[in-house]
Amino acid sequence: MVELRRIACWLAVCASMVPMIAAQPATGSLRGVLTDNSGAVIPGATVNVEGNGVRRSADTQLDGSFSFSGLAAGDYVVRLSFPGFNPVNRKVTVAPGSTVQVPIRLSLSSERQVVTVAAESGQHLAVDPEANATALVLRGRDLEALPDDPDDLASALTALAGPAAGPNGAEIFVDGFSGGSMPPKDAIREVRINQNPFSAEYDKLGMGRIEIFTKPGSDTFRGGLYLNAGNGVFNSRNPYSTNKPDYSNYMFGGSLSGPLGKRASFFLNVDQRNIDNNSVIDATLVNLQTLQPQPYQTSIVSPFRNTFVNPRVDYQLTPNNTLVARYQYTTTNQNDAGIGQFNLPSRAYTTGTLEHNWQLTETAVLNAQMVNETRFQYSRSNTFQNGSNATPAVVVASAFTDGSSQVGNSYYHLDHSEATNSTSIVHGTHTIRFGLRARYDDIASSSAQNFGGTFSFFGAALAPVVLDPTNPLSGGNVSFGPITSLQQYQRTLLLEQYNVDPNTIRLLGGGASLFTMSLGNPLTRFSQFDIAPFVQDDWRVRPNLTLSLGMRYETQTNIGDRDDVAPRIGLAWSPKTADVRHRTVLRAGVGMFYDRVAENIILQSLRFNGVTQQQYTIPNPDFFPNLPTPSQLASEGQLQTVYQLDRHLRTPYLLQSAASIERQLPASTTVSVTYVNVHGMHLLQDVNINTPLPGTTINPYAGQGPIFQYESGGIFNQNMMLVTFNTRPTRGVVLFGSYSLNSMKSDVDNGGSPSDPYDFRLDYGRSSLERLHRFALVGSVAAPLGLRLNPFVIVTSGAPYDVVIGEDLNGDSLSVPLERPAFATDLNSKSVRVTPFGAFDLNPQPGETIVPRNYLTGGGLVSLNFRLARTFGFGSKTGSAGLSPTSRLGDGSLLNALDGSSDSRVTLTFSVIAVNIINHTNPGGYVGQILSPLFGQPTMLNGGFGGGVLSTPANNRRLEFQTRFAF
Repeated sequence: MVELRRIACWLAVCASMVPMIAAQPATGSLRGVLTDNSGAVIPGATVNVEGNGVRRSADTQLDGSFSFSGLAAGDYVVRLSFPGFNPVNRKVTVAPGSTVQVPIRLSLSSERQVVTVAAESGQHLAVDPEANATALVLRGRDLEALPDDPDDLASALTALAGPAAGPNGAEIFVDGFSGGSMPPKDAIREVRINQNPFSAEYDKLGMGRIEIFTKPGSDTFRGGLYLNAGNGVFNSRNPYSTNKPDYSNYMFGGSLSGPLGKRASFFLNVDQRNIDNNSVIDATLVNLQTLQPQPYQTSIVSPFRNTFVNPRVDYQLTPNNTLVARYQYTTTNQNDAGIGQFNLPSRAYTTGTLEHNWQLTETAVLNAQMVNETRFQYSRSNTFQNGSNATPAVVVASAFTDGSSQVGNSYYHLDHSEATNSTSIVHGTHTIRFGLRARYDDIASSSAQNFGGTFSFFGAALAPVVLDPTNPLSGGNVSFGPITSLQQYQRTLLLEQYNVDPNTIRLLGGGASLFTMSLGNPLTRFSQFDIAPFVQDDWRVRPNLTLSLGMRYETQTNIGDRDDVAPRIGLAWSPKTADVRHRTVLRAGVGMFYDRVAENIILQSLRFNGVTQQQYTIPNPDFFPNLPTPSQLASEGQLQTVYQLDRHLRTPYLLQSAASIERQLPASTTVSVTYVNVHGMHLLQDVNINTPLPGTTINPYAGQGPIFQYESGGIFNQNMMLVTFNTRPTRGVVLFGSYSLNSMKSDVDNGGSPSDPYDFRLDYGRSSLERLHRFALVGSVAAPLGLRLNPFVIVTSGAPYDVVIGEDLNGDSLSVPLERPAFATDLNSKSVRVTPFGAFDLNPQPGETIVPRNYLTGGGLVSLNFRLARTFGFGSKTGSAGLSPTSRLGDGSLLNALDGSSDSRVTLTFSVIAVNIINHTNPGGYVGQILSPLFGQPTMLNGGFGGGVLSTPANNRRLEFQTRFAF
């Protein structure tokens, strides 16, 4: 009911705005759609209108449309110059109150075109919804500032997108499709980031949305070859490893495009990556001879191979219809996966993926005012993992993990289908877009995860402390206090050497804390379908005012929620109406955005339903290190752990609003300041509803084991200020930068579990996704001697991390306990542990204050990356631009620092790529478990592009060398 009331209020606001809009003056409008000789639309081109003392320009939109409103009656000339085509000079007459339709179809030029980049060719402000100054468009040479490796490229784009609005981070679309693999940079034509935030066409807010468009074919044969080479000899050592094993990174491939007769063209890209990466281990072991702690730091070579093949064909079906067919073949294989941080070499397994992806896009120009686009995608992917279940895993929390990998022979098979149809209509001062997206997933997952069992040691908040390890059973040598997970494991090994029985070991603080094991049928099959119709109306109320009204509806199978209506409102206004180019634009928007309940949650509830697979969770097992047989587990009446969906499960949604001011400054500089507010409701949580009642050992569901139920009770709040700028101070320098001040609070992150199933309020605090400060800079600088420098700088605050006891005090049976300590009030208490971060009581007493969630903050990230390149050109170019209009966008991209080689028939480019050139150590992987011997310490390097996901780069500083040949 709350959501329905909000929707009713928004509709009332929309209705009340209509009579407030003053009547339009007695002027006319000019509208049209720009297409090439094949009838395909051309976005991103600049159309100029001159006459009656007026000179104005507008860029064509994604559907090729352009418009000029508020033109005084009289004669005008429409001018257009576009690379590869004959220029357009067309006279038109505008009458009062009329809208003149000027469809423009370009014809190919038989002569070589010369493109002149004007000194003022920076980003210009407009009141179009897609023209928000917070957006970043990269195409052509703009992309050279980005890394070549697809995984690094994804992290870099995520960093450029900045902190996404909401808890889910950035989302990447390829050619308009969700999901799929990141294509190699050679196959990318254009990247758009954070564009049109409140469009109803998208399920996510534009802030954090990354759209990638691949290259089409051309009408002349073009191609190139490249080789990237990197070796550990040029790199600095990982500071968390005592050795420096072999490291190599070789990427090579090429592309070829050209005509297929008069009505078609093709583009083919092939890439191969051969990377011998390093898995870095930073653990603390127990010496089995002396039973003393032993640091263990090393790196192990982990070979990775990736093959990518991407053919694409653009075909002109009719003068008004074009078809794009694209196929993508991807394979990945990695040996010695699963090693790193605390995981020892025994945990290694092999993993790989085989993916086939087919895409079809048909565009129909129905008339000068209407364009229809139909997209269909089918992908089939199979991911496998092959490892051992021969011996049980031993997890000594935040110290080390030994034993078999416990992945068995597992696979995940996905058949994904996606269909979208959308129509754009230009009607007077309205640009209306409506359509529908439908997706279907068929999943078959076979998992032998943990079929060999896992023993976990968490440590103890209050346990006997043996003072004499040579005689642990002697009287008078026992006191009480916290012991770490490593000490608990030491004590277990020590007492077993004295043949002490399991009960006595437990009394003396030894023994494993938890044992888990899965049995049964590894295979689970299911399907999921979701559908989302939308309608969007961008209404040019006045030349300086655009009102965007949108509505989207989403629903899916496997849950009962069917009320997911998502209204959107956007507004763009400029104070002056007669400006040829607006100098100031104010924007505001509000809307609802829903998240689908992911397939992995449905899979977990179906797999561990108590029938398909059986999962046993046994606290304080008395049989370590012996492994019980499946028949023993069943015969002894051990209770199963099951997962289920709450029958009242709701779809999570975000209520998002934003307001910004954009200003055009001198020296071709544009600055924008944006405030974003996000309120999230119904975030998913994984709650053990059979946790013993507080202060008792009584389970609500007697005779049953843990029942983990997916509920939608989480909340999320975000306030963010975002400042962006792009500037061209001189012809050879182009820079884009952004700074964000970001506060994020929630009571759950990424569908996790609460620390107390009976009081979610205890967990409301800083989100682990928060980076309070973030700065990014990317650009292109023309240097002496024909060199070109592309800097890429990322600076962020540290990530929050939680302080947890590491012991299951409330009996919720989590594999990683989340109970937090209290701030100590009595330093003489046996349960108090004094740390560099303060004194904490590991056995919280009534009246003590529980440590807030994500109380500590890790180290920040400073990464200075760049590419230095020199291009040599030979011969002269001939021929015209490619067949597909999408390959011939104008100079509206952010970075366009050209050198003299651009007019050459053949080019040879040599580049040096540096990641973290200043060799700054960026620590990550901080340990928040207070009973760990590594509490408060980092255990790995943070990634070089700050994408938000901790990674373990093999080297602190990395250098690569590239040679590229193009014709």
